Amino acid sequence: MESAGLAHAFQGAIRIERLRKMPTQININLNFPLNLPPSVQPQTLPQEIQAIIQQILQ
Repeated sequence: MESAGLAHAFQGAIRIERLRKMPTQININLNFPLNLPPSVQPQTLPQEIQAIIQQILQ
């Protein structure tokens, strides 16, 4: 504040922080296209290979 006869100054420090709130549960969807050659039918693959592919897709 200032006047003709006096001047006053108020000084201080202010620190402002932004807190980012993360959601409690995060859903992420990844799409991996799995293209087999046209001559290969998924049903003809061994069961172990089919199980591995299912695990990858899940």
